[in-house]
Amino acid sequence: MNTIEKGFSAEELAEIATKNSAVQGFVGGDGRVAIFIFNNGVSDFFNLNGVDANLIFGNLPLRTPLEGSVELNLSAFISMLAKEKKAPKTVKCYTSDVKNVMKFIAEKFFDGREFSEINICEVTKENIETAEQYFFRESKQKPKTLNRLKQGWNSFCNYLGVWNWRFTEKIKAVRTYKREAISNEAVVKMLDFCRQRAEDSATIFSRIRWLRTEIMIGLGWTGGFRSCEYVNANFDEIEETGLVTIRNSKHDGSREVPLTTETQEAVARLKKLLRENNFYPPNGGIFEKPNGKYFSTCSFRRWLKNAADLCGVSRCLAKTHGLRHRFAKNFHNYRPDGFMLSDLLGHRSPETTKIYTQESLEYQRAVVQEASRIARASVLQAS
Repeated sequence: MNTIEKGFSAEELAEIATKNSAVQGFVGGDGRVAIFIFNNGVSDFFNLNGVDANLIFGNLPLRTPLEGSVELNLSAFISMLAKEKKAPKTVKCYTSDVKNVMKFIAEKFFDGREFSEINICEVTKENIETAEQYFFRESKQKPKTLNRLKQGWNSFCNYLGVWNWRFTEKIKAVRTYKREAISNEAVVKMLDFCRQRAEDSATIFSRIRWLRTEIMIGLGWTGGFRSCEYVNANFDEIEETGLVTIRNSKHDGSREVPLTTETQEAVARLKKLLRENNFYPPNGGIFEKPNGKYFSTCSFRRWLKNAADLCGVSRCLAKTHGLRHRFAKNFHNYRPDGFMLSDLLGHRSPETTKIYTQESLEYQRAVVQEASRIARASVLQAS
């Protein structure tokens, strides 16, 4: 019995292929055979070196990689993604990833030719291994960027049925830099500025926008909201319970976040203003437009940076996720309970929460120095 990678025998995989209609077979340029199976939208890739293709696929048609330029293959790949109903943003990212890899290969091995002119059959395993070595070892890009790059390139290679990076070690997405959280002084400065601008604005539209900016900053600073979670804020729920129930968050979970008195008062002022001017949204959302549509995360970032510019706070620190980090640090300083903080932030694991509460090396050095000083003082006092 032929043993196949991942522990499947040829007979077992043949049974999978016959039961699953969404199966594609590939024959590589060097005669290698591969199978690509879609199970509930999730793809899996098997190398079948040395296995009779007819044993696996039976009457299923085998497809050879398209002959022709990379540009032609990339166009066919994009068409396949569209048929699979991939999100436009995903298609755009995958296309960019493939182009980045092919540009490097073209400059390194094809005398600077345009990558679109290279025949896909000219690209060898050694070329791709060199590209892998460059991007994952020498380019010094962020782990998140590299993981996304590998995902897009592997999808393209799986489509062609050629060598890919699927079985290489996954880059561990550990932050290699310290995210700098905005200071409490800067946040208070922006809140006071937004409140004052809302009172002094001459037009109703400007008053509404500055009130919404104040509420947005308050939700991030005192509630730890992600930028995509602001749309969950609802007037009626906040008025009745003082809570915001966040649904369909990053990990498809839900949680309840209590709000401070100051944020609730700002929400009440905005609700009164919208009702008086007949701008109250149909679904009662704080960040909902009169036509029922919601403001985008780009709008929140733009509001925040605009407020930072006008009140003299650095734009580099004025980020919606920076407010979330500041909330985590404030909570941790008041009550170092990692599990409660993890629930409030909506993290699956407390290990993720440690990223938010980790202090800088300078702060740790100062704490160690102070602890040593206190210990010495206590010994001297006892003697």
